[in-house]
Amino acid sequence: MRNQLVKLNTRVIESSVGLRLGRLFLRLFRRSVLSGRAAALLKFDLLRLEARLRPPAGGPPAAIRKLHLGCGRRQVPGWLNVDLLEGDLSVDLGRMPLSFANTAFDVIVSQHVIEHLELESELLPLLTELRRIIHDQGCVWLSCPDMAKICSAYVEDRGAALVARRRERGDFDPTVGGRPLQVVVNWSFHQGGEHKNLFDLEMLQWMSAKTGFSECHEVDEEDLLTAHPEFPRRSDGDHSIYVRLLA
Repeated sequence: MRNQLVKLNTRVIESSVGLRLGRLFLRLFRRSVLSGRAAALLKFDLLRLEARLRPPAGGPPAAIRKLHLGCGRRQVPGWLNVDLLEGDLSVDLGRMPLSFANTAFDVIVSQHVIEHLELESELLPLLTELRRIIHDQGCVWLSCPDMAKICSAYVEDRGAALVARRRERGDFDPTVGGRPLQVVVNWSFHQGGEHKNLFDLEMLQWMSAKTGFSECHEVDEEDLLTAHPEFPRRSDGDHSIYVRLLA
């Protein structure tokens, strides 16, 4: 009986009824009960549920063998652009399996996505799925904030250079309002609760080996742009690590 109730509860939550109830709860209690961070996280989880409830799009055209995962507004022509709300397909990257066939893609690019996923329950299953859908001669390009660079920046100048580069790029400046420079280090680690982990090369190599990839090499943004010049430049080498995973 208990198992049946659990299954029924799950079906209700994973339905349009659950989505409406969640939105109602958020609207009623976002100020009286929920903290700002909790409200933001609940809103994001409701968006994930909305993406899961959307009817399947029938899969990518067979001719498109390049997957841009977590594209946001940076959609790249000639690629299948996938994200929670933006792009050609709406996909919740925290819920597996992906709705793509085995070896469906020759190349996958995902920039500043993996740090938003829980390591054990979301990211490792996602990488396992990427290994399944990538061709045996294919590769996956990943980038994310670099734990080593960010920690080194704090030791060197308390993050002053990181703040200066953020201002040059027009990124959000966490020191606005007179906050000290080292706030940029905290922002890099948590970004308002959106970041779940930071990674360095050793962690990325461990994850890639654990999920079935044969090699994981550190590269830089120029390597990615040389191979795929259609991608917009991020100029984020001061705080990001780029790697190339080989199937």
